[in-house]
Amino acid sequence: MKIYSLVPVAVKWRYDNYIAPYVDLYGSLGSFINHRIDLVRKIKSCKVAYIYANRRNVGDYISFLGIKQYVGEDGVELFCSPVWASKLNYYLALIQKINPNCTLVIGGGGLFQPVFADFWLSILRSDLKFIVAGVGINKMQGRALLDASLLNKIVDKSQWITVRDNMSVEILQDINGTDKCIAMGICPAVAFVNARHWIDTEKVKVNNILLHVYHPSDLRLAGANFDKICLTLKGIAKANSMEYIQHSNMSSDFSSVLKLFTKSRIVFSSRLHGCIISHSMGIPYVPLVCDDKMTSFLKTHTMKSGYSPIDMENLEIASGVFQTEINKLDFNLEKIQNSTRENELLYSDVEILIDKNFTK
Repeated sequence: MKIYSLVPVAVKWRYDNYIAPYVDLYGSLGSFINHRIDLVRKIKSCKVAYIYANRRNVGDYISFLGIKQYVGEDGVELFCSPVWASKLNYYLALIQKINPNCTLVIGGGGLFQPVFADFWLSILRSDLKFIVAGVGINKMQGRALLDASLLNKIVDKSQWITVRDNMSVEILQDINGTDKCIAMGICPAVAFVNARHWIDTEKVKVNNILLHVYHPSDLRLAGANFDKICLTLKGIAKANSMEYIQHSNMSSDFSSVLKLFTKSRIVFSSRLHGCIISHSMGIPYVPLVCDDKMTSFLKTHTMKSGYSPIDMENLEIASGVFQTEINKLDFNLEKIQNSTRENELLYSDVEILIDKNFTK
């Protein structure tokens, strides 16, 4: 490999790790410019403004793409990550001034976390109408939940709300204590991924990658040793003549990440969306359960059981799990498609609501 071919990779790695968390170019300078042009061109007349965390978290981004697919409106995109806070407040005020009948469509991902508290306060302070789509509660030992009184206000003021699992429904209903409908539907990312990347069983069988999708802070809070897990999974891959690849699911190029999944024979994932993507594609996967959101996804939408990430530090145990899961190609495509169709019915109410708001 020539030295000059490594330069773009090195630049991208430094951008993703050191610049993007503070100055997000949305994948490239071209994407950044196009996004600004879109804002100027659409913000005066758009029916919806989509709000999600950022384009660097593949799970959050494909969840947004799934929501947009359901809603069917080409609105502007705004971001709720802390680094974008001042810009968000500016655009919320601008929409309020020049396009007050626009509906804010907020989701998906785990936006009910304390890091997004200021974002939700900004939404509640605005007079703009909003819905919450495909968001979930992230509950785990050592990590705080969003303040209950704030969650209660969000549920009260939202025109429509759907969450991605039964645990999120139960927690929000307990906090809110009203009869307000909190609907539940599978993560919108499933519809986006499944429609484009369902993998035929025979094609999965010839794939040769053991993909490890990890969330370093979740593994740490769960008491697991990331380096030991990596070493174990590398050993399993080597013993089975497979290529070991690890990925954090953080990237400005979501297409390349999804392509990596399509080439995988099995996925070990401590990230929820690593499991959701695998489930959507029909690829065998091993859920490494660090928190209740992963458990709730499995119980609500699959027949699978999760595994302790600490157990994956042990080569004998991890090898047994590998042998158990590698040939589980029993994904029910019809069931997955039924889940996405049920979401379509839910989101048909959103289309009516958006039109009603816009014509006032």
